[in-house]
Amino acid sequence: MVQEYFYPKDKIAYEGDNQFNLPPEYDEWLAKQQQSSLVSTNLRILSPHHGDLFLFYPGEEAKQKLEFKLAGNKSAPVEWWLNGKKLDTNSANSLFWNLRPGKWILEARSGKMSDKVSFQVELASIKPMRRGFSMIAPCCYPQAHH
Repeated sequence: MVQEYFYPKDKIAYEGDNQFNLPPEYDEWLAKQQQSSLVSTNLRILSPHHGDLFLFYPGEEAKQKLEFKLAGNKSAPVEWWLNGKKLDTNSANSLFWNLRPGKWILEARSGKMSDKVSFQVELASIKPMRRGFSMIAPCCYPQAHH
């Protein structure tokens, strides 16, 4: 039998420490655990990740949407902010945004909880397609008659 002894202040700290800061590899798993007590105390932006870089292709604006995803919200209203401007308030855990070039700071707020990430959208440099080349066998060149 193993017995552990805690000082009362350590026991309180241990029991109260349910702030789980899992690395990004767990984001997909967290998104599926929305009823879990693991994520109920922390609002967390799962997508985009902090520091992500996205490419924007001119002419394809309508098709280029980025999904902002959240974990830790129990159907309470969420305010989505981008660079200090309010985008929307909804009770869903995701929101679609049309990509636009620039440096962005996304913030999700719900009650006293909030999370913030920054990401970047750059204009994709579309290079003109290079034409291929063909080789003509030396036998096929017209030969000069001497």
